[in-house]
Amino acid sequence: MDERIYREKVMGCWFGKCLGGAVGMPYEGVPYTVNMTEDSIHLSDVPNDDLELQLVWLETLRTHGISLRCADLGEIWKKRIPCGCDEYSIALYNLAHGIIPPASGWKNNFFADGMGATIRSEIWALIFAGRPDAAGFFASQDAQVDHWGDGVRGEVFMAMAEAHACQYSDTEKALRFALEKTAPESRLRKTLDRVFAMYDSGVGDQEARNELLLHEQRTANFTDCVMNLAFAVHSLLRGKGDFLKTVLEAVSFGRDTDCTAATCGAFLGIARGMKAFPEKWRALVKNQLSLSDFVLAIPNVPKTLDDLTAQTLELHDRLAAELPADPYPAYVPYEPAPGLPEVWHSE
Repeated sequence: MDERIYREKVMGCWFGKCLGGAVGMPYEGVPYTVNMTEDSIHLSDVPNDDLELQLVWLETLRTHGISLRCADLGEIWKKRIPCGCDEYSIALYNLAHGIIPPASGWKNNFFADGMGATIRSEIWALIFAGRPDAAGFFASQDAQVDHWGDGVRGEVFMAMAEAHACQYSDTEKALRFALEKTAPESRLRKTLDRVFAMYDSGVGDQEARNELLLHEQRTANFTDCVMNLAFAVHSLLRGKGDFLKTVLEAVSFGRDTDCTAATCGAFLGIARGMKAFPEKWRALVKNQLSLSDFVLAIPNVPKTLDDLTAQTLELHDRLAAELPADPYPAYVPYEPAPGLPEVWHSE
């Protein structure tokens, strides 16, 4: 991959993640549709877990390299992440009580299908650009700390699609590639199959949107990754590479809007580089990252977009060269040993 083009994609990804998340943040969690226009966009300059947790992973990637596994990520959770909500808090509780990954993402986890892992996919895609198998594998190691089943598949899907887009720059082909790698019996695959079926059969944008709202917005958890990935993939397909059209479409569904908009922004940045973003909006995003205190406490954590881009490039150059030629295995959901007591999980 051409070094200049790759750097542009890395910068575009992180820029799009920040910009998309800022656009969607004011409507996070709303249970209704959002009629947002370009003129009504208000950028929120606040810390966002969509980006922050990926900065935490930089430390453990430097330490473990490609030997990194979910147990190592569990240790960095205990060391660096003091608290959280939903699946984050459940994973932290499990880890504190000696339940190690992947069981930590399964035991008593009502939020196992939450969006909290899917939003962490970009780091794996960028570092293992052009190797979707590796990106998907390391995404699964990440996700299994605090998710299970479709909550893991969501991050794997996005990481594989983004790693494909790093190399080929085609949003639709990348999404189709990742779809084919998703377990056919899963709720995620069946839902995304419907998104693609409506797109392929020529169903109009509004009709497709209404269909998704009717059938997917019923879930009680506004961060459900299957619902929100359906909204994001629909928006990426219908947006045709136009940042504003794509992000406004994603936000229009409501629910986990900062995550869907950030996911779309990052994906377009990977596929198209910085040219994906109108000049007007480039000037509104600060180089300085908005970070929480627990992230700022990490030694050498990047504090600007430029630093984050440089550190991502450095890790890619080091780790991609160490990858084995043989493909990494696909995700297989954790199953407890026979005889363990029944516990809550989402499937």
